[in-house]
Amino acid sequence: MSLVTFQDEPSTSTPLNSANLNNNFQELEGYAVTNESLTLLTSGWTLNNVTNLYEYEVTNASVTANHKVDIYMDITNQARLTGTAYTETFAGSYKIYTDELPAEAISCTAYIELVKAGA
Repeated sequence: MSLVTFQDEPSTSTPLNSANLNNNFQELEGYAVTNESLTLLTSGWTLNNVTNLYEYEVTNASVTANHKVDIYMDITNQARLTGTAYTETFAGSYKIYTDELPAEAISCTAYIELVKAGA
């Protein structure tokens, strides 16, 4: 499970991408990080009647249960996701959970990391 992380000033942060990782790749041995931009549409959320949480499933064939997914968004999109949120990975997908149904579409970036065995 990963928490959703918010960025207050995304213009001052260095994006995590392959160009920036190349310089420090040796330090990341055993880890692989990719990212994808997402728009979470209001119609994509479903209420899980057992957990009473809203779920948004993102299909990604390269994701396994050994991945960690962190969601980053700017302050405007943070305001649209008013509840507590976290992610969970599965074989072929990951889910974003929240306790409040978003009323607007949310733009964000998912950082997908393959973690070392036993980490």
